[in-house]
Amino acid sequence: MLEPLPKHIKLSDKAIGKLKEALYQEIGISTKEFKSEELHRLGSFVLKVVTLSSKIKLKKLNDRKITSKS
Repeated sequence: MLEPLPKHIKLSDKAIGKLKEALYQEIGISTKEFKSEELHRLGSFVLKVVTLSSKIKLKKLNDRKITSKS
């Protein structure tokens, strides 16, 4: 059984709909098997990964700028 969703992450119905639509395009009819809570968890995970990736890229860019100024 899944643990309760974190309270600070709540995807809107529109976001869940878009996620489900994107999943349908990739995996087809099997998307209907996802429960709402599973979609929230997947969407939350994807957002966290994109955020971390963006932070890493920004840090590397800032490091290059600092190095090039020296």
